[in-house]
Amino acid sequence: MDLIVASDIGTTGVKVSAFQVGSLVAVASNVAGRTVCEYYKMYHMVHPGNSMIEQLPKDWYDAYLECLAGVLEDLAMGHSNEFQIKALAFSGQMQALCLVGSQGPLRNAVLFSDARAREEAMFLDDRFGAEALVERTGNYKGAVSVLAKLLWFEKHEKELLATAEKILLGAHSFVVWTITKEANCDFTTAGTTSILDRAESGWATDILKTCGLESVTEKLPQLVAPDHITTTISKLWDIPGLQELLSDDTIVYHSSSRDILVFHGCGDLGTTTLGANHISPNPYMYVGTSGWLAETITKKPVSVKSPSVSYIAHPRKEKEIRVAPSTTCGGSIEWFRRVLATPGLTYKDFDDSCAVSSPGSNGVLFLPHLAGERCPDNVPHARGAFIGLCLSTTQNEMRRTVLEGVAFHFKWLREAMDIDADTMTLVGGGSKSFVWSQIFADILGCSIVVSSEAVDIATYGAASIASGVLLANHKGSTNTNTPKLFSPNASHTQLYNKLYTIWRSAFGQLSETTLVLRQVVEGGEFALT
Repeated sequence: MDLIVASDIGTTGVKVSAFQVGSLVAVASNVAGRTVCEYYKMYHMVHPGNSMIEQLPKDWYDAYLECLAGVLEDLAMGHSNEFQIKALAFSGQMQALCLVGSQGPLRNAVLFSDARAREEAMFLDDRFGAEALVERTGNYKGAVSVLAKLLWFEKHEKELLATAEKILLGAHSFVVWTITKEANCDFTTAGTTSILDRAESGWATDILKTCGLESVTEKLPQLVAPDHITTTISKLWDIPGLQELLSDDTIVYHSSSRDILVFHGCGDLGTTTLGANHISPNPYMYVGTSGWLAETITKKPVSVKSPSVSYIAHPRKEKEIRVAPSTTCGGSIEWFRRVLATPGLTYKDFDDSCAVSSPGSNGVLFLPHLAGERCPDNVPHARGAFIGLCLSTTQNEMRRTVLEGVAFHFKWLREAMDIDADTMTLVGGGSKSFVWSQIFADILGCSIVVSSEAVDIATYGAASIASGVLLANHKGSTNTNTPKLFSPNASHTQLYNKLYTIWRSAFGQLSETTLVLRQVVEGGEFALT
């Protein structure tokens, strides 16, 4: 049986899954307690300063190796089939700015949600204008944009930037670079950076030169299609660091897998869109650590209605992804579990407790902007808040309002994108929660479609790219799963519409407060002596 091993190098962890070529059915596991041949490994973010969010690229690669080794061991354990691995395919978090030299990364990677480059964003706004940058590049998000961060490096870490041999822009690109030493970037990831010339499908080198970043142009990765074959490895042990993680029996079992294609793949927006469109052609919401609302459109000139709505290259050349991001979705739950919940609270416990509380959480609202926000308003200084707490407020109500607050933000994104769909698809880890799925239906006032494939959507999308090359006439697998439909409750929607108006007002008013707070904190008033 021919297999594709697909990997998603995400914000909070790595997932590696095995799929059959052609059908793209996930391979079953023979290990007790496991249903599919899939492994996941978490890692953490680093916060070296206010609004700074980083990760160690080494953590990405180490987690990838551990998960890949787990999948290979799983495949070899008790299977009567002889599996032949034909390809490795990749997806991953985008705008993960990583400076590398010949020996590896030169510093931590700066993530998409990092908002350190506020002064540099002000310069870009004055020099070019936000709307003009969106027209040119399809995407501009101020302080969190790669363009602004490159200016920050030029100002604050100039020598390090000069030392870098290459600048990588996605977590999956770093993993592929570590395996192959080829520095590439797919067009989907490039489209999120504000340095891609959308019309010319090349780097906007004139913008970089105008910003005094001419030397950076030589360090940018090569732009490639998602089905670009980076290299062919003769055997799996050519992957640096893998062999020592495998048992002798597993090495023998997989010794027949030869001439394995390594596909660069594309950023998680692209692979997730492919997977979501496999479930349904409707607009879809991705709810992971972060999230977005997106739809697939025919490529056309950008008409700027909201600079925060982006137009990003689709894995299929004739298409484009129209998308509005949300910075902190499932990340809000993780924060709550880490800071406020009883130790040991599982995600299932969290979900079950939310079902106990009634819609509206007894008048408690939550603003999920724990790391600022990019869309619809670009407010990097925005912060999270519980509003309406009282002596009778319960843990269950606080948990439910976290889910409601994220859904309110998606309602705002939907308005900004002017999407009027009766049905939308929900994918990502958030789709595992039936409580959250119903909350989305009630708050958005539309039906929500959830498929059993929705959780592994990015690895599925990456595998579909590779499968399309391995089988030249492959048109994509047929969705044989019956999706679950969540219909809105009219009375709940009526209540949520009233609460949403209050929620929007609170965001606007508290944004001014959090700006002043940020100025106080950065002024050193909270520094301890």
